[in-house]
Amino acid sequence: MVAIDKEAIRLLKLIDWIPAYKNEKPVTVYYELKIVFSPAKYKKQVKQRGFDTPLYTDLPSDTSLNIYQTAEQAPVFNSNDKTLPEYIYSKLEYPETAKRQFMEGNVKLSFVVEPDGQVSTIKILNRGVGGGCDNEAIRLIGLTQWKPAIRDKQYVRYQKTFTVNFSLKNYFKNSNAYKQSLGGGIE
Repeated sequence: MVAIDKEAIRLLKLIDWIPAYKNEKPVTVYYELKIVFSPAKYKKQVKQRGFDTPLYTDLPSDTSLNIYQTAEQAPVFNSNDKTLPEYIYSKLEYPETAKRQFMEGNVKLSFVVEPDGQVSTIKILNRGVGGGCDNEAIRLIGLTQWKPAIRDKQYVRYQKTFTVNFSLKNYFKNSNAYKQSLGGGIE
């Protein structure tokens, strides 16, 4: 087997699939996924994102692909100046559809912090909110960087959860922004 084939298989194993249903019963679905490998594009993206030098090399990384929920040291959000909630809400862009339809609520997410501190396998655990809020919550968690979990003296994959609250009252800092977002029709 060629190294590229092995990498494609490794990537597919990282995906946590949700089964398809028909008439409320799980069904077998055949899915074809095309994975394009371009070393030049990869190197460019890695450099643009600042990942050209690994951050965490002081310990080996677990290669078993196991996802843990306990460890000697849980992952820590990697920011010098903001907590995770502060970071999330500073980057939140309230979806236009949700604003216009006065949609509010919580999107509870589950995600995996990888041994390199990146986030993967982001899933919505509750019904979500809709109106673009679910996608925005996924985008926000995808932006985060972490110091990875440590278990048995190695960096491991670790499952975490976080709830993003979509509240129009908290999002708009003054009534003028609120009126402008709705076209000025509310007094």
